Amino acid sequence: SVKINNLPNGSVKIMKQNVASEMFAFTAYPTPANDFTNISFNLPNNDFVTVKLYDALGNEVAQLVNEFRTKGAYNETISLKGFATGNYLMKLSAGTNNSVIKINIIK
Repeated sequence: SVKINNLPNGSVKIMKQNVASEMFAFTAYPTPANDFTNISFNLPNNDFVTVKLYDALGNEVAQLVNEFRTKGAYNETISLKGFATGNYLMKLSAGTNNSVIKINIIK
């Protein structure tokens, strides 16, 4: 959850409270990407993990990861060869946790 504190002169300070889901981090770089992207994610628990790629219309175009993983930090290189230039969404799911990031592919 987010807490907003009003400060003098109309400024706003936003403080994000520390919640357990923050341990479930998911990033991809570089973006825009060409032939590959590096994904990083942290699992707070042992769980079955999927990483799926969706096109701009919401159609699933690839399942990039589909396996059981132990808790911990992961860094992986994902091939983007064969995907057209465009905007995509990459979704990480593990147990009840889900995270979606935008990725741009440029050829």
